[in-house]
Amino acid sequence: MTATDLRANEQLYIRFLKLVQAQKISPNGKDLTPPEMHLLEDVALRHFESRPYTVSEALALHHLGSPATLHKRLKRLRDWGFLGYEQHPSDHRTKYLVATPLTIAHFERMSDAMDLALQG
Repeated sequence: MTATDLRANEQLYIRFLKLVQAQKISPNGKDLTPPEMHLLEDVALRHFESRPYTVSEALALHHLGSPATLHKRLKRLRDWGFLGYEQHPSDHRTKYLVATPLTIAHFERMSDAMDLALQG
């Protein structure tokens, strides 16, 4: 990769960040903190890969905070409509975190921002 390629990639990423920042408010009007966004991204990635986190697995994501902090963040994301829970069909003690239509809409907006940046 040449220096010119790196410069073009940097400019593309900066355009993307500006577009994302312009739509900083989430679809439901709640402004997510960076740690909440990171948690939502992690949960959404696993959801879209059809390998959803269990609540216990999510609470063990120590790089995102202590279990108590993660529990608060998960509760906020659920209360705001970004996350839902589904129970395991054979074990009702196990709950899986799933993306909601609001979460899907949020990532569609991010995808639209990337498309605009690429066109730019």
